[in-house]
Amino acid sequence: MSETRRTSRLRRHARLRKKVAGTADRPRLVVNRSARHIHVQLVDDLAGVTLAA
Repeated sequence: MSETRRTSRLRRHARLRKKVAGTADRPRLVVNRSARHIHVQLVDDLAGVTLAA
């Protein structure tokens, strides 16, 4: 990935993360994709806990 695409993606990610927070009633869904696998987590940001991975 080119450096400008990477920096704009990280900037966009930081801007979105300021607005999005997961709660116990509605946890945040975190998706990490690699070439072979997809990893998913449910995160409660208020308690700072990963509910499921």
